[in-house]
Amino acid sequence: MEIPSIKWEKQRTAALDKDFKHAVADFLRRRWPTGTAKETARTYDLSLDKAREAVAGRASLTTVEQIMKRGGWSVTLVIMTEVLGQQLAQHLTEIRVSHDRNAQRLAALSHDLWLVSDSRGDDPPGVDVRQAERRITDRRREGESQAG
Repeated sequence: MEIPSIKWEKQRTAALDKDFKHAVADFLRRRWPTGTAKETARTYDLSLDKAREAVAGRASLTTVEQIMKRGGWSVTLVIMTEVLGQQLAQHLTEIRVSHDRNAQRLAALSHDLWLVSDSRGDDPPGVDVRQAERRITDRRREGESQAG
């Protein structure tokens, strides 16, 4: 009689993807190439066993939190950069570029709205109300096509 075997397939992840435990372990090994566990225990106020687990990539969530809290932003940002695969500066630059684009669109729309509202009463010479309204509609369509 044959005993059926169960084959478990490991979950596959992207090559750049790291979980917190492995990111912490890599950070600790880079920071202290020798005596890693002892220095980790001393610096982050961990027991030697917990420090060894962290260096091996088997840290508990509590240990990871303790390392990040005691290490502060400098440690947390390095670990998060490895986990996310993106530098914080790069992310902030992308946000700033997006905000700048939106600010330019808003400025153009507010200028066009001012022209339309100002020209509805007494049309100043050289202002075509229909042309300004068409520009507003075109910009809206342009913004919707870029967003979608």
